[in-house]
Amino acid sequence: MKNRKSRVLKAMGFSSLALVMGAIGTLAFAPLNLAQISSASEAEMTTEQGLITPKADDPVIYTTESGLEIKYGNSAPSTYNQSLSSGNLKGFPYFTTTANSTTYTWVIIGRNSNVYAFNYSNMASFLFSTWKTNSTQTYQLGANGTYFFKNIYESTTPAGSAINNVVPSKSYVMDGSPLVHNAEIPSGCVLCLLNSIAETSSFASSRSDSTNYYSNASNKIRSKCEGFYSNDTFGFGTLLSSLQNITVSQGNVYAPSTWSWSQTSVSNQKFFPLNADYSYPGTSNFKYTSYLTSAQFALGTTFWTRGHSGGGSPMHIDESGVETGADQNSTSSWTTARGIRPACVIKLV
Repeated sequence: MKNRKSRVLKAMGFSSLALVMGAIGTLAFAPLNLAQISSASEAEMTTEQGLITPKADDPVIYTTESGLEIKYGNSAPSTYNQSLSSGNLKGFPYFTTTANSTTYTWVIIGRNSNVYAFNYSNMASFLFSTWKTNSTQTYQLGANGTYFFKNIYESTTPAGSAINNVVPSKSYVMDGSPLVHNAEIPSGCVLCLLNSIAETSSFASSRSDSTNYYSNASNKIRSKCEGFYSNDTFGFGTLLSSLQNITVSQGNVYAPSTWSWSQTSVSNQKFFPLNADYSYPGTSNFKYTSYLTSAQFALGTTFWTRGHSGGGSPMHIDESGVETGADQNSTSSWTTARGIRPACVIKLV
């Protein structure tokens, strides 16, 4: 059953996700079993708050060859909102890892354009009966819906008939994906962001030139992120080999000892903070604004980026998602404890 499930989900990819609401609970149109259907309505919300709120009955929408199961978060509202831009059907794919009884949620927020499972830039919603009609046509939803109806959907068995009596008029289908594609993400890879902070730390031990910037090997945030990989802090296990070495740039940094600015970058980063939108006065990559809005990035607590303000101090995100940085000469700019929220790039294999 596991192998069949993998084949079906890989063929469907992310581009078709059906949500069924009503008396039968919540389910995704992948191979179903009665246990999943009967228990779906009993699943409780978790207490985790971040970009998504994972739930016990979130549907598995993709399974990689390595066995990584990717689910879809915020995909089962109790009521339907017509506007996806602000409505409650909008969400993100995610997967989880576990270490020492702690579960970590990794939200997929971006992709390389050749990751065809994310081949749509927008999400659209359809009443199931409408999607069923359109999915058999080539002008709208194309092969994704066609595959579903040719290989999965049936209404001849007692279970299939029972579902079909409820589904067409009481459920909605989301077709497409909200994920941004960006060339800075390597081929065949996706960008993932931890849904919450991993731990808290000061940005540096002091504001001295030798330790303060992320480009310095002794910088506390960089050391923590490198330790996340070497210690397998998040429980990736065999999936560690799928994490990519990333070179991150953070814009120019100021060295008071030489009264000069210099462009900095750090190579071989497996885990790293996303950068602030404002990186003075150079260029940077893997900015959060390339993938998320400020409201989406906010956590209700403060956490570090790896960039710096015009005054040279490290930039952090405040409780409401606003980028903040104080003067470099303020020691507290470097030594105040704030959250570390790492991102990583993983190859889908």
